[in-house]
Amino acid sequence: MDGGIVIIGGGTAGISVAARLRRAGRRDVTVVEPSAVHHYQPLWTLVGGGRAPVSAAARSMASVMPRGVRWVRSAAVEVDPFARRVVLREGGEVGYGHLVVCPGIQLDWDRLDGLPEAVGHSGVSSNYSATLAPETWRLIRETTSGTAVFAMPSGPIKCGGAPQKIAYLAADYWRERGVLGRIDIHLVLPTPTMFAVPEYASVLEDVARRYGIHVHLESEIVQVRPSAREVVLRGPTGESVLPYTMAHLVPPQSAPD
Repeated sequence: MDGGIVIIGGGTAGISVAARLRRAGRRDVTVVEPSAVHHYQPLWTLVGGGRAPVSAAARSMASVMPRGVRWVRSAAVEVDPFARRVVLREGGEVGYGHLVVCPGIQLDWDRLDGLPEAVGHSGVSSNYSATLAPETWRLIRETTSGTAVFAMPSGPIKCGGAPQKIAYLAADYWRERGVLGRIDIHLVLPTPTMFAVPEYASVLEDVARRYGIHVHLESEIVQVRPSAREVVLRGPTGESVLPYTMAHLVPPQSAPD
């Protein structure tokens, strides 16, 4: 495999790259991935919004691995770029001519004060976990009045639109149920606009206005207080406390250690 293409990671990115390379005629593609289950994580937002079962987002890795791709079922623990080799967890190695690195991004729950204690309890959930996405849907269904908080952390995250999409799915469900007017919805975004592309930002501003969503730009949740059911919001004018009946929070994220 010294002249082949090795892909670290069998998530949506790794599998998609492998498939495109195979369609382009490459016969020397290897995917290094330890998991036996492939999770299509973009679907978790629809699970949290009640539009799909969580089981629909999981398939066996073998079933999604492109035909003709060599699957090395192990974890990559080291890359030696000079020797052009990937060292495996069990001690073996795979040589490469070209390397594609897409091991995903890790969820740093403990980087948001109070989030590990709150998530999954106290009215807090997150679609960034397959086990928690159904809890989001339960909270949305059971909320008929009060305050709903949806927030996005600063820094790179998986699917930058997901923290907003669940807010709109929830708002539309509450509209259908006739309770939207009784729920105070807050969307907390660290960015100066609702989306980096101006045309999309303009449309999303109209969507938020239509649902009566209070948008906090250049703001971030810096603390969760589950016992009091409130979050601390830091914005352009300082910190403020926002109570919640339910909250969908997204953990800060970073490259794998």
